[in-house]
Amino acid sequence: MFSLHLAEAVRDGLLLSLALSVVIVVSLYVNPRVWIQDFPEAVRRIAPPLSPVEKRQRAFFGVLFIGTIVGGIIVIALNLRAQLGGSVSFLTLYVYLWLVANIFNLFDAIVLDYLWLGLAQPKFAMPPEMRGMESTLLDKRMNIINYLKGIVFCTILPLPFAFILAL
Repeated sequence: MFSLHLAEAVRDGLLLSLALSVVIVVSLYVNPRVWIQDFPEAVRRIAPPLSPVEKRQRAFFGVLFIGTIVGGIIVIALNLRAQLGGSVSFLTLYVYLWLVANIFNLFDAIVLDYLWLGLAQPKFAMPPEMRGMESTLLDKRMNIINYLKGIVFCTILPLPFAFILAL
């Protein structure tokens, strides 16, 4: 499984990363405050509560983000199942989806959080509360903790999909 499908898992992980990155970048362009809960603690402390419009925007982009994850994982799982002749074991599917999810987690940590937001710091992606505090995005400790939290999430996320879609 690993040698035969590692390249496909990397491909699928990068495709999922691309799709989720589009959702993230568009939502940051529309209003970076919809992600205020993911910015550093110092920024969250001074940020005013979200307005009703911002809460609706966060809900919209949250549903779009979750829908992209769920839809992407289902398509990826069904595609793997088809490649393997219509059936795939729970363990094979779980490990494959775990790899795909963790590729996004790594992509998010390195490309989006550290390189793009931390180093490039596009103005449109920074909430107003960030002004003068942009260097907090380069906090390696925060980035590593968020990455480790992502590993936990990526370990749990594939379980129901592998259970339901493995046949």
